[in-house]
Amino acid sequence: MRSLAPLVPFVAVAALAAQEVGITFHPRQQYELPETQPAGTAVADVDNDGDLDLLFALYAGSNSGGDKVGILRNDGAGDFSDSIEVLVGRQPLGLTVADLDGDFDLDFAVTLYVAYALPEYNAARVFLNDGHGVFTAGSWLANVGSFPIAIANADVDEDGHVDLLIAHNHGQPVRLFRGVGSGLFAAGTNVANTGGSLNGIQCADLDGDGHVDLVLHALGAPYVRFGDGRGAFAVRSGFALPSGLMVVRAVDLDEDGILDLLGANGSVVTAHLGIGGARFAFAHAMNAGCVTGLPDTGDFNGDGIPDFAATCPEFFASAIAYAPGNGHGSFRAAARVGTGGFPDGTEPLATMTGDFDGDGFDDVAAPCRNLGQTPYVQVFLALSNANGWTFLGLGHGGANGTPLLRGRGELTQGTALALETSHAAPHAPLAIVIGFARQDLPLLDGTLVPTIDLLAAGLVADANGRATFTATWPSGTPAGTSLWLQSWILDPTSSAGLASSNGLRGTGR
Repeated sequence: MRSLAPLVPFVAVAALAAQEVGITFHPRQQYELPETQPAGTAVADVDNDGDLDLLFALYAGSNSGGDKVGILRNDGAGDFSDSIEVLVGRQPLGLTVADLDGDFDLDFAVTLYVAYALPEYNAARVFLNDGHGVFTAGSWLANVGSFPIAIANADVDEDGHVDLLIAHNHGQPVRLFRGVGSGLFAAGTNVANTGGSLNGIQCADLDGDGHVDLVLHALGAPYVRFGDGRGAFAVRSGFALPSGLMVVRAVDLDEDGILDLLGANGSVVTAHLGIGGARFAFAHAMNAGCVTGLPDTGDFNGDGIPDFAATCPEFFASAIAYAPGNGHGSFRAAARVGTGGFPDGTEPLATMTGDFDGDGFDDVAAPCRNLGQTPYVQVFLALSNANGWTFLGLGHGGANGTPLLRGRGELTQGTALALETSHAAPHAPLAIVIGFARQDLPLLDGTLVPTIDLLAAGLVADANGRATFTATWPSGTPAGTSLWLQSWILDPTSSAGLASSNGLRGTGR
């Protein structure tokens, strides 16, 4: 292990620029959809060109209902002018994308409120991809239940085939269609639903047992049915999602490998960090400034930390609310970017996130309902404004949750930098491992992100679990040089007696 000589100690830290990078979007671009009311959405590379495309189930048309899935194809630079339509059956609602036939191309399945080819009013259908984004109608799924509003996919019985789950808006059981290979599915079976009418479904492993669980978005409040890995799901005695949530998304906000919860009720957005075993600790509440839809996340400023985005479907002030993440389940103040309002961007229905232009920053798209007029998808490409710090996740929790390591400073030659550890155990000894490469080595129930090349030892957290190490970025270091860093904390409440922060990369400029 080398000495710490390349990082010259430095005292003043008050004026250092923080890792707190703002979010800026280019002016919105809008793209027309062929039917008037988008419903289900998906982001996926369906034509295998390496770029993310946008898919929409189009529920309403000029007559009794829409009959298409619209696909906006990405040119690689975030331009979606090239579009195609797939006729799927009357009034498509739910949409999910996956490799349904095992040929390594992304297919889709869609729920239909009125089916063209069946005597009943409710069905679902599979459409198979030829590998170039051309879709052919595949199998019908019959007896899906009344008003199939949402569909999700996962291998719930762990047999290697993708299964489909369909939720309904009439209080019926969830329908499970088990995949049998080649895009075919067995007859549907019921999964009990005790939450009444549903408007959404998410598949996620909430308790970390390796089996898929179901987060069911009931109209009153979301709830969870835990999976056993064989396709059966049950509520768990003593478990309940945090109270007060109307909508919730399971997502890893602090990137420690454990799913967290991001929820909303009206204009209040809350984050609850997972601590393992389907246990969640409140982390943050934020006023988004508007009544929001289902929260979404993406890294819009390129610092490696999940940020927040959600729709604000207000008639004359329709917008996307967004906020930068801090890395520990909290967010800075929310801002808004308008979707245009009437007649172009009335009532955004969902946020769709991903790196649409290939610049390493996630972007946002929002399909808008438009009161019988031409509907548009509003696309907001993130503007690159990152500094040299990148959050890498992979922390391991202790007495005060998962410790957080953040960087300050511009990382130019001879300038000051500070490494700030927070959420450590109070008064705990700690050291910062500094490496010239990343290794992600399993160590004592955690993950050692850097190689061990330098060590900043002898640090002690204060009563609030904070400690700061200061230095200068070495003179003569070429731009683009990176160091990988991570705090390790002596913490008897953590497994193996050690907690660790997220990994952090600092890249000189």
